[in-house]
Amino acid sequence: FGIQDTKLALAATTTGVKLYAIGSPKLPDVMEGGFLEVIADVAGNFRVSASAELQFVGSAVLELRVGTDPDTSESNFAVVNTAGTLGMSIYIQFEHVFGGIPTQTLGVNIPLKICVERCDGAYADRYFLFLIGDLSLVVSPTAQLVRGSLKMDGWWNN
Repeated sequence: FGIQDTKLALAATTTGVKLYAIGSPKLPDVMEGGFLEVIADVAGNFRVSASAELQFVGSAVLELRVGTDPDTSESNFAVVNTAGTLGMSIYIQFEHVFGGIPTQTLGVNIPLKICVERCDGAYADRYFLFLIGDLSLVVSPTAQLVRGSLKMDGWWNN
C-alpha cells in the first residue's frame, strides 16, 4: 500500500507557507483475480492530494482531496483542472483561524475545459474556457452552511 507517481511542492510567500503532495494509490500486486483485481484497477484511476497551509497572520488549513485522473485528451470538452493534475474530486478541509472557531468543509469540485473557438482546427490553435463548479457543506460549532459556486478561470477575449 502507498502512493506512487508522487509530486511534492513547497511554496513560501511573505504571508505564509504551503506544502502540497499529489499521487496515485498503489495497492499490492497480490490483489489478483476477481473483486480484488477490480479494486486495484479502479484505485489506479484516482489521484490523492493533500495540502497543509500556514498563514503567518494566524490561520491554518489542512485539505485531503480524492479525484479522478485528469482528462488529457485533445477533445473539445474535458474534465480537468487548469493545472492538469485532477479531474472531478471530493474533498475535506479543516480550517482554523487562531483565536476563532474551527470549520470543516466537505465538498465536490468539477472542473471543465470547454472549447469555445476554432474547435475544428489544430489543438494548439483552439481557445478554451475553464469553468470550475464547487458545491460544499461548511460546518462549525455555530453554523452549518451550504455553499455553491461556478467560476471561470482564464481570460475571455471579445
